[in-house]
Formats: sequence, C-alpha cells, structure tokens
Amino acid sequence: MTVRRPHAVAGAVCAGLAAANAARIPAGPTALVAVASAAVALVAAQRLRLVVLALAIAFAGWAWGSFRLVTLDRSLLASRIGTFERALVELQEEPRAGSFELRARATVLRWGGRTVHEQALLELPLGRSPPRGARLSVLGLLHAPSGPSNGFDEATWLRRQGIHVVLRVRSWRVIGRRGGIAGTGDRIERWLAGDAATGLHGERRAVIEAIVLGRSSAVGQPLLADFRASGLYHCLAVDGLKVAAVGGGVAALVLLAGLGSYAAQAAALLSVAAYALAVGLHPSVVRAAVAASLAS
Repeated sequence: MTVRRPHAVAGAVCAGLAAANAARIPAGPTALVAVASAAVALVAAQRLRLVVLALAIAFAGWAWGSFRLVTLDRSLLASRIGTFERALVELQEEPRAGSFELRARATVLRWGGRTVHEQALLELPLGRSPPRGARLSVLGLLHAPSGPSNGFDEATWLRRQGIHVVLRVRSWRVIGRRGGIAGTGDRIERWLAGDAATGLHGERRAVIEAIVLGRSSAVGQPLLADFRASGLYHCLAVDGLKVAAVGGGVAALVLLAGLGSYAAQAAALLSVAAYALAVGLHPSVVRAAVAASLAS
C-alpha cells in the first residue's frame, strides 16, 4: 500500500501529540532532535526521506505536546487561594447563568500588584452580564474548585483545561475590550449575531443565535430543558456539521463564481478560521476546524 506524504505527515503529528499523554519529555532537546532529523531527511535517500521526515515531525509533536501539558499544569494563582484582591480579567466566553451565579472562563491578567496570565473560572453575581471579550476590573476572592460530588469532579475537569482556581467576584466593571486576533473574532461574532436573526426578538432570536453561534446563555432554562428532553440540545452547540456547512457553502459560492478550486479551498479555509474565532476556540470547534483543514 502506498503511503502518501500528507497522510504520513498528519499521522506523525497525531502520533507525537498522543505520545505526550503517555510520557512527557523535555521540549528543548526533543525539538533539537526533530530539527536534526529534518536536516537528515533533506539529504537522505528517496526511499528513507519520508520515514525520517515523519520521525522528525513526530518528535516535534511530542515536544510541543509535552510543553503544552506542562503549561496547563503550571499555576501561579493556586498558591494565592484564599486571598482577596483587585484583579484585571479578560472574558473568554459568554457568561452562563446558573442557580446562584454567572460563570465563565476568563484570563486573569493581573492579581493585586502582580502580573499574571492564567485561566480561571469566573463566578459573577446574578444580574447583568458582561460580553465575551470584555476586560473587567473585579474585586474578588480566589478559592479552589470543588472536588468529586455526585459523580462529577469539577477540579479534574477544570485542570484539564488549564484552570486551577475559581475567582468569586464581589463587584466588577467593564474597562475595555481585548484586541488582536481574539478581538477580531469578537467583532465577527457581533456581526454574525446581528445579521443571523434580523427581525427576530426575545427567545426566538436567542434560539437562532444559539444555533448559529453556540451561545445559549440567553435561552431560558425551561426551553433548554425542552431541548434536552427532545434530544435536540446538540443543535444549540457548534459542531462539525456547522463548520462543514460554512466551509462548504463558501467554497460552493466561489466555484459558482468561476474562480477555480484553489481559490475555493483558500476561501473555505479562511471562512472556517473566521467562524472558529467567532464562536470561540472550544475543543469541538477546534477539532472540526482541524478536520476541515486536513480534508481540504
């Protein structure tokens, strides 16, 4: 069976990333091995070139995966649990309403007088909700996530996302918005939210926004319970089908315009990237975007 170069490269990346879950290795020396292997691949015989190149890519994936896992396990704020300070945070998602508070993932940029850059779970008082991407000045208390309870271990679930602390906020105010690529995603998200449900209001608008953007925070709890009972709750989340619809739809329009397959694929990849930024880089969205890119 013939192994094509793109398949070997993709398989090598996956194998390297998976190896990091089994054993973590020093990223620096492994990266040097990967570079050396890539250099050998350039001068190796044709028959061995693909094998050596795949090994180099696998080592690079192993090094990156190990570095990423070590980064997720590292926490500066864990040693500050129990302290009450003024903090600067950046919301990574739309807050979700619970029974007693609003909850959202956030990046803590400053804790007291110390500059940090660490993920945390934010708990805000019920009431008005800040938008995704907002920078907040908050006054709050750090505490540890809950342990195992009723079959769910919140601490373990959050640690796998690189979150080691919960910031319980007493008061907050918006002082700005994030910029860069994430800020561009926020602007695309606001544009999609305004354009996807033109003429609709209230819960109908909230349902359309949830279907298009995976943002169900504005949908009432009784209606969410109806979606769960009917087995249609997955329609309110962004999945591979929606990512494929965006990329495929854009590619079809470009092909109909007669611009050729290369332009169609480039436009599809750009649209998938923009959509992923707009809805947020959740695991399901990242998986779907990577799969769409590999398929392209």
